[in-house]
Amino acid sequence: MKLLRIQFLKIKGQNRAASEIIGVLLIMLMMMATISFILSYSTPLINNMQSSIVMRNSIPQMVQLRDQTLLVTSGIIHRPNMVVSSSKGTLEIGSNSFDITIRDGSGIKVYETTASLRNIEFSHRDSFIAVENGGVWKKSLRGSAIMVEPPKIKNSDGNITIALIEYHGGCSASGNGFITTEFKLESKTTFKFEEGGTITMEIDSDYQDAWMRYLEHEDFNVNGNIAIRDFDRLILTEYIINVEMTV
Repeated sequence: MKLLRIQFLKIKGQNRAASEIIGVLLIMLMMMATISFILSYSTPLINNMQSSIVMRNSIPQMVQLRDQTLLVTSGIIHRPNMVVSSSKGTLEIGSNSFDITIRDGSGIKVYETTASLRNIEFSHRDSFIAVENGGVWKKSLRGSAIMVEPPKIKNSDGNITIALIEYHGGCSASGNGFITTEFKLESKTTFKFEEGGTITMEIDSDYQDAWMRYLEHEDFNVNGNIAIRDFDRLILTEYIINVEMTV
């Protein structure tokens, strides 16, 4: 009987130890599941916060790049350069398309161009900001485009001025460091239409919804990605600017 009692106590102790081990394992599994759950929700949130900070800090830099472009087009500075922080993003020349047709008061076509003006675009994850035709625009894959700074297109009671700024240079730079950008004006051509007429603009751009809102604000008639406006006088200037980027 004494031997049986000792064996019983041993078995009972073993069962208790096994139960404690199982309890510890269950607690560990619950902790791992909790941590995994927290990480699955917090990681995208942290990434979004980091991307938001990077893009917010990039806005002043892109506005400065735009200002450098305008200094070149105005002839104030002939070959400016600027250092940009890449912040683990990418700075590159992007693509777009601007189709412009101008007709005189009789409906006769007097000017037509299909220009791939391109842009200088900074991207970080799914957010983008670009210098495009003298304006600064931003967007994310989750939302529509927003204008940060207006383009060089202005309507004042039917007197319209338009700058078409075309970037050349198939360059791209990325990483976590600094990028030096340099601008050089390659050519400038001005067209004047003094007798009145109609201008039609068709814009194919990642930021075209913001473009259309701006042109509508400038009293253009907007339908989709097409904007039309009668004018009394129009001055259109084409610029070609070469862009170089070095890390």
